[in-house]
Amino acid sequence: MTQSKIKIAIQATSRQERFDQMVRTIRRVVPDDQITYSFCPNQKVLAKEIVDADIVVCFSISPEVFSKAQKLAWLHIGSDGIDHTWFHGLQVSDVLITHAENITTIPVAESVFAHLLYLNKQFNQVQKFRQSREWMQWQIAANIRILHGQILGIIGTGQIGGQVARLAEAFGMQVIGLRRQVSSKDAAIPHFHRVYPRSRLHQLLSESDNVVLAVPATDETRGMIGRREFKAMKSSAYLINVARGSIVEEAALIHALEHKIIAGAALDVYASEPLSPGSALFNLPNLFMTPHTAGNYPGYVEAATLDFAEKLKGFLLGHPLTGIIDKSRGY
Repeated sequence: MTQSKIKIAIQATSRQERFDQMVRTIRRVVPDDQITYSFCPNQKVLAKEIVDADIVVCFSISPEVFSKAQKLAWLHIGSDGIDHTWFHGLQVSDVLITHAENITTIPVAESVFAHLLYLNKQFNQVQKFRQSREWMQWQIAANIRILHGQILGIIGTGQIGGQVARLAEAFGMQVIGLRRQVSSKDAAIPHFHRVYPRSRLHQLLSESDNVVLAVPATDETRGMIGRREFKAMKSSAYLINVARGSIVEEAALIHALEHKIIAGAALDVYASEPLSPGSALFNLPNLFMTPHTAGNYPGYVEAATLDFAEKLKGFLLGHPLTGIIDKSRGY
């Protein structure tokens, strides 16, 4: 298939058997004996192998390791977001950068609805019933909300936001969205009743019964939800963040929950991870928390490997790559 040897350095696992399985998966899609695969169990080994590598596959890379590349043409990050490994050297380089696509879309959207149902169906109170064994039927029922007919505001109308909207439509919710800019064609995005531009963030917040954050972490979205935004929300509203912790000002969230400015929230991501056991977030009864598990599942590595393999196949055939990072935006 190819005319000369191609070296692909993979730093996606520290286990030899997992690496071997990844290579077998790639070779099922791209059976090319002119490609060599280098096992890089850590960044130290990658620093050596990247020197003459044509392609690198990893979940993160340091500026120091990246600077050692001499012939690198393509860097593939095996996660949806790349904010955790984004730096100036990548932004100004000529290296093509891609990310994994459609790997977490469905599991994250499902997790959003787990969070929505937990909050709206008062499952925190249900747990108290189990622990106390006190029959609390009417006390719990008094605060239960049905999703049908509620307005769901989704900040971010990409793959994950779109999948959340599709599920919300099936629940009978009215879905409104927010994106950086809105053109005439955006008015007809499937499953969204209305789509607002970034400048109308507060309008979306004021209309929504539940707000879902599904935007990438960039300089533009950092601290996007703060005290002014919480005040713009309904006092009965719930906030769900499955995007990145940096999008929400943590101190403002704690204040909003402690003072009942909003009814509650659900977080899967945090400003600092792993979250400190001493975090004040653990003390908030109206906050549902998961440890960054929304997009994870046992088949993740296999799915991510297949995603790269299909990209590699197209790359070798000269087809346009998908999942290319826009370096001016960082996603």
